[in-house]
Amino acid sequence: MDATHDSKHANKPADLQEIRTAAHFLIAKGHVPLPLPNGQKRPLLDGWETKTIGIDDVDSLFVAGCNVGVRLDTLTDLDLDAPEARALAQYFVKPSASRWGRDTARQSHHLYAVQDSRYEAFKEPITQEMLLEIRHGSGHQSMVPPSVHPDTGETLRWEGNPTFPPEPWTFHELRRAAGRIAAGVLLSRHLKPGNRQFIWLYLSGALKRAEWKLEDALHFVKIICGLTRDEKTKNRVQAVEHTYERDEANGGLKKLEEYLPKPVIRKLVDWLDLRRTTFDPLDLTDDANANSLFVEHGEDSRYLPNEGRGGLWVYWNDVSWQRDQMGFVIDTAAKSLKRKADQLTSESRDARFIERVRRELLNVPGIKSSLERLSVYPEIATPSSAFDANPWLLGLQNGIYNLKLDRLEEGMREHLVSRQLPAAYEPAAQCPRWLACLERAQPQQDVRDFLQRLAGALRGSPFFGPKFRLLKVDHRLNKF
Repeated sequence: MDATHDSKHANKPADLQEIRTAAHFLIAKGHVPLPLPNGQKRPLLDGWETKTIGIDDVDSLFVAGCNVGVRLDTLTDLDLDAPEARALAQYFVKPSASRWGRDTARQSHHLYAVQDSRYEAFKEPITQEMLLEIRHGSGHQSMVPPSVHPDTGETLRWEGNPTFPPEPWTFHELRRAAGRIAAGVLLSRHLKPGNRQFIWLYLSGALKRAEWKLEDALHFVKIICGLTRDEKTKNRVQAVEHTYERDEANGGLKKLEEYLPKPVIRKLVDWLDLRRTTFDPLDLTDDANANSLFVEHGEDSRYLPNEGRGGLWVYWNDVSWQRDQMGFVIDTAAKSLKRKADQLTSESRDARFIERVRRELLNVPGIKSSLERLSVYPEIATPSSAFDANPWLLGLQNGIYNLKLDRLEEGMREHLVSRQLPAAYEPAAQCPRWLACLERAQPQQDVRDFLQRLAGALRGSPFFGPKFRLLKVDHRLNKF
């Protein structure tokens, strides 16, 4: 369910008393209910992302014609948009009593209590259709029963007796289940009668290299074959079993490129966690090179899939994260792979071996392909919304200034700060013209001190940018 979509058609509204009862119930359980206008999925309430709503606010905010949503600051909603995702969920997700849906989309939402949760969208890479979402955070909310769905006019209903707090789950397990569901949907749409055997044969090779257990691989194959009503499921299972019996796995990701589009393969690598865990030092494949780059530079590299033309790299500059507009990452990767080539050939006198190593490692298409493999590592792929999420942290040339605590701090990767001003913090620095301007505008020292802090905050604000208008203070009225 896409919470940003607004329907153009209003439906018969939900019963007001039931909506208010639902709001009271959510408040009693420690959650924030949100009024949603009839025919819309997004709140119109100003500041809904942080607003506190109590029992006394319900009657004034929840009026005739509205629906009710719940803010997901402490909850996680597994939102299953695609019908195939809803069909597959029963095989992968942890059962939750707090689940709901509507007549044409039963059990489309599963609510959990997840520690260290975060938002992630799983989209079809070619059409960009939303398959499912892990929805979490104060900037996200989900419409809940007994609301009326804006697009269909159907009433949302709980699939049982909801429990709060809902079922606990770890984010690792939730993300793994969501990834397998999304990958299953993707495969079900790309498996055709003429390519199924080859896709399962080579995909099973990738599963084995990624150290999937045989029983897990067979479980996955059987479920997807059932979803696609594959009449030759037995053959698919045998292909997987034979692959696992061999010392060297068949095909793998490179062979899959003959049957599936590259964007689909990249998603399968990400969602099924098909990274190989061990590599031969002489392995010169893109997967092995991606792993080498991850070992050497993974801590200092991130990839934003939804920025730029198909994605954008960012790198750590010892103070903050910087978007790569000049090819810094590919240049770093090229130097890293050159070092690998030098190490492999340093003690060899075999001219053919040396030529092969350099041909495989030192070519631009190969370097780009290795970076493509690296870009889908879960530790590397990062949503743009994760950066600069803390408005109090501002990057400077010599550190991160904490506007809330009014102090300079050491830059840390986990803060994900990418806004950096071209200036260093100097606590003893003076600006005579600025101070003279302040003295003319406001003779009171404490107000001038406040204005200086305000100017600094606005200077780094993403809303005001480098320019702002300082309103003249009327010191006679002590206001501005």
